[in-house]
Amino acid sequence: MIKKRNSLVEYKKTLKLTLFQRQVLVGLLLGDGCLETQNKGRTYRLLIEQSEQHTIYCDHLYSIFRSWVLTPPKISIRKNGQKSQKFKTVSHSSFRFYGQQFYDSIHPPRRKKLPKLIHRWLNPCVLAYWFMDDGSFKSSQSYGILLNTQNFQLSEIRTLCQIMTERWNLKCSPRKQKNQIYKRVYYQIYISGRSFYAFLKLIDPYLIDSMRYKLPPPFLKKDNNIA
Repeated sequence: MIKKRNSLVEYKKTLKLTLFQRQVLVGLLLGDGCLETQNKGRTYRLLIEQSEQHTIYCDHLYSIFRSWVLTPPKISIRKNGQKSQKFKTVSHSSFRFYGQQFYDSIHPPRRKKLPKLIHRWLNPCVLAYWFMDDGSFKSSQSYGILLNTQNFQLSEIRTLCQIMTERWNLKCSPRKQKNQIYKRVYYQIYISGRSFYAFLKLIDPYLIDSMRYKLPPPFLKKDNNIA
């Protein structure tokens, strides 16, 4: 046991996040990705959990962070009885900076917060993984795109909209959602259908085939007809 523990400590010393891994990490944390700490914030680990429908996407994320993961993705049963696939990385100090940037506390329940450096980090790669992780089309008739930002405050969502508008001229705005069960109001980011092709041009180099179903149905129908 001691030998194995020492081996793991030595192995962790060889780990360093690549630029691509850091970009994917930021995209995931804007979405459903979660960082956990078990030692009061000294180290963190990345937890990924996706529905059974997104097994290919989960495997794709595993391939990106494979060197950080000791156990391959496993199927688990959620409280609602549905199956999901998940994996977690080793706890490591390399994730600490992002834990401090994205969370307001090390103690649960923790609220995600928008990092002060998001204006530096938000690029097409980050946007693509954010969309794959927690985005969707608005309706079956629209070219509009939704990015789920219910974990963030309205002021933070407005900041994200401002960055995307100034950087890429995407027409986007907060979209109110009412949760009848919890009697609360949440907000998504709505990207107008008028900006869809500009948005697609940004994310398309990073979009994996299994997640293209999230694109608007009118586009997918048109795209298939062209093919």
